[in-house]
Amino acid sequence: MTRFFRSFGTTASERALHRLCTETFLSLWSYANVYRDQGRPKQGADGKELCDLLVVFGRHVLIFSDKSCGFPDSGDSARDWSRWYKRAIARSAKQVFGAERWILHHPDRVYLDPACGIPMPIAIPANARVHRIVVATGARERHARGAGGSGSLMLNPAIVGSQHTEPTATPFTIGWVDGDKRYVHVFDELTIFTLLKQLDTVTDLVAYLERKEELLNAGGLAFAPNETCLLAMYLATLDSNERHTFPEGAVEGKSKLIIDPQAWNDLVALPNYRRKREADEPSYIWDSFIEYWTSHLMDGDLLGDVSQIELALREMASEPRVLRRALGQGILSVRSMVAQSGKNFGARTIATSPEKKKVYALLAVHDNGEDDYARYREYRQLVLQAYLHITKSRLPPAEKIIGLAFEPEGSAGGSEDLIYFEPPSPWTSEDDERARDFAENLGFDASPSMRHFRDWEFPRRLAQSPEEQRKTRNRRKRERKARKGRR
Repeated sequence: MTRFFRSFGTTASERALHRLCTETFLSLWSYANVYRDQGRPKQGADGKELCDLLVVFGRHVLIFSDKSCGFPDSGDSARDWSRWYKRAIARSAKQVFGAERWILHHPDRVYLDPACGIPMPIAIPANARVHRIVVATGARERHARGAGGSGSLMLNPAIVGSQHTEPTATPFTIGWVDGDKRYVHVFDELTIFTLLKQLDTVTDLVAYLERKEELLNAGGLAFAPNETCLLAMYLATLDSNERHTFPEGAVEGKSKLIIDPQAWNDLVALPNYRRKREADEPSYIWDSFIEYWTSHLMDGDLLGDVSQIELALREMASEPRVLRRALGQGILSVRSMVAQSGKNFGARTIATSPEKKKVYALLAVHDNGEDDYARYREYRQLVLQAYLHITKSRLPPAEKIIGLAFEPEGSAGGSEDLIYFEPPSPWTSEDDERARDFAENLGFDASPSMRHFRDWEFPRRLAQSPEEQRKTRNRRKRERKARKGRR
């Protein structure tokens, strides 16, 4: 497979944006400085830059335009704001809309290089759901100097199109950039950083963008002092399915929200918020697995069915941060279990929902002193393939099974195997019989170690380690004895 060509941004602010987005969306789905061929490319002529950053993940397409402009200082704040807005925001929005039109009409003519010789490696879907994003930097210092606070842009949806630059316009305030009310998200250097650090998976970020667009389209927002305060309201509100949203009346257009200027500071001061950062730590193991495989994919050194690897990586990257906690913890626990037990292998199966339609099979396999590492890898892959069939037999609803195999804790090697498995339909009694033979021959337990993960995003308390649990049990025993002694 050919090595991927990619740009990392041409300006300092573009490079910073690319680094930030790569951490959130991961490398395979995030591309800086993509181009279009302008319809009639001339010999030796370069294409035209389409946008500063393009993210394509499933049906979601995020178009970023980044502008870093110094804020004028003529002494007339309204005039300075109008000039800066036209350069930093209106011009960027025009680029975003142009990129959107091209992508929707010519999805197969997006390129990674100026010569338009290297096509975009991720296909842009026909049913693309586009999110328009402008990152405008350079005004925060001036705003903070005049008004105090963070200096981030305020949100007022009552302002539409050219009203942003009228003499009576309120400086540093954003509404509907487009006069036709096609929403453009406008972030500054602080809010884009906070947003991508807080919502640092593509699923979590896209969910926020969609809920925010729904809120604005319903007319449910009156004013927000900045984007982070709006984000705080979103994170503090859950619907009946425990998904983040905004208050129901506002989303339905029955009421209008006015966000408290202290909303973000109040949120981050909560002990639950600090616990979230700690609880998330194991989840980044999952990110590292995705990046490990992505780097090999983009370097062109993978053998076998690369399309299956892409499917598996897309499924893995679609998981929200909270679910990645269980996946990361599952990897750690099964590696530790095999290392401590001395068994040949151990497994953990994690379903992403109670319906168990998508399942992850995590497998640690000991090398048993095998000197030939290539032979060990072949054996491990065979065990993983067998375990995927065993998993389907034990969990009939499973429609997608992503298998990950790796070495136990303390092993000298550092490789992983990844298999994307869609069981045949219908799954027959002969398939079940073959899976039972696999389980018997390999010595897997009769009852699988399987769980559906459920956790609080902002934990009331953190889970205790085994040693802490032992101390807690002993303390409670002493307390019970003391209470009996006082009776």
